[in-house]
Amino acid sequence: MSVHGSGAGRVAAAVKATLAGLDPAAIGAMLVRHYREWRLLDGAGRWATAGLATVADRLLPVGLDRFALERFVDEVAGLAASNPYLAAFLDRSVGGGGEAEKPGEGLPPVDQPPSGSVGEASPPRKSVSTKSGDRALPEVRQPKAREDPGPRSFDGAPAGEGNRFPVLAARMATEGARVLPDVVTFAWALEALTRLLAEDWRFLEFTLAHWRQGRRFVWGSKNFRPFDHVKLVSIEHLNSRFVECHRLGVVPPGFMRVLLPLNILEAVTWDIVEGYPGNARAGLTLARFPPGAARENTATGEGPSLWSPDRRAIWVRMALPKAWADLYSSWNLAFVSQYDPFPYVMCKLLVPSVLGYAAQPAAYIYYRCLAIHALMNYAYLGDRDPERPRITDLVWRDHRLTRAWSRHNRECARHYERLVAGAGGKFSPDAPVPVNDR
Repeated sequence: MSVHGSGAGRVAAAVKATLAGLDPAAIGAMLVRHYREWRLLDGAGRWATAGLATVADRLLPVGLDRFALERFVDEVAGLAASNPYLAAFLDRSVGGGGEAEKPGEGLPPVDQPPSGSVGEASPPRKSVSTKSGDRALPEVRQPKAREDPGPRSFDGAPAGEGNRFPVLAARMATEGARVLPDVVTFAWALEALTRLLAEDWRFLEFTLAHWRQGRRFVWGSKNFRPFDHVKLVSIEHLNSRFVECHRLGVVPPGFMRVLLPLNILEAVTWDIVEGYPGNARAGLTLARFPPGAARENTATGEGPSLWSPDRRAIWVRMALPKAWADLYSSWNLAFVSQYDPFPYVMCKLLVPSVLGYAAQPAAYIYYRCLAIHALMNYAYLGDRDPERPRITDLVWRDHRLTRAWSRHNRECARHYERLVAGAGGKFSPDAPVPVNDR
């Protein structure tokens, strides 16, 4: 999918520009640092378990270069552009100019549900380029060296000139060349780990025990807010339930019908506290349509939770699963934009194993829970690392960005509600909303 000229394409171009000059040695060093902060690699270069050593070629491939990272960024951009809610926000926001007069403009019509919204049969997920047997990276001709035009904002204009998100533009101009290569390599490592977690539930079981043990020696994370501690506990509980399902070989039909809405409402509460009622409104909409319905609904695609055909993932099916996942992605990206080092936090939602849900949206939450499990332990375990200030000292949060995204997501939530109503769902578009979103 070509993203040239789109908002996602402009963001990808700005990110890729910061990768110029990276050689395989520098990329490898950044990956090693990430795995050490995960406590998966020790100071002597030894993997934490023999099982990890057997897949070292996937975690630390020899000769990984910037062109491979550029293709990775392009893959993410293509997947982002396939989400109509996210694409609409990026297209309206990244092109420069003043703040949008009409949040939500550019959303698809509601007379037809988005492609892939209904039904559960689907082809396997596309595999990211992490090893030769997993769709190897294609041969790429080395491009001619081009002159570096200097720091750019996401709309392609010189950073800080006429950008509607001044804090973000300023950080891009002053810190982008240092921060974003580390973010991209972190995302690449997170993708590799998420796929390993999804392929073998025993690895998930190992990380739950290994990281829990590691946290005993950290004595708390100075950069974790109360919300983050609650989220860490709830995410660990969800992943422990995944392991239990795999061990027993059974997925309860109502699996995650209560746990998922509670997980969403945790973030809704924080949105309200921080003053983003539009985003809270979107979260409430998501919580109203939980998975695990007792009966199949052929009109909306919702139904009982069940195994994927290969029994590696647990499928949870909400009303219009593809549209629900589209809304969730945009909602949660806006939520994490409240974090000062949000480029790192957004990786949990943008890696291809999570964002590439179009073919099988019912697996979206499973992959998303695996990725956030890895992300939160990375944040906690590496908090006292001497190099961690490169992340914890960042202040990239831009209130204007989150506010604009929050308003946009309010309209996306209304759009999704109309889609469900048109598909025969039970939602009433006139039902009162317990959040003042005006």
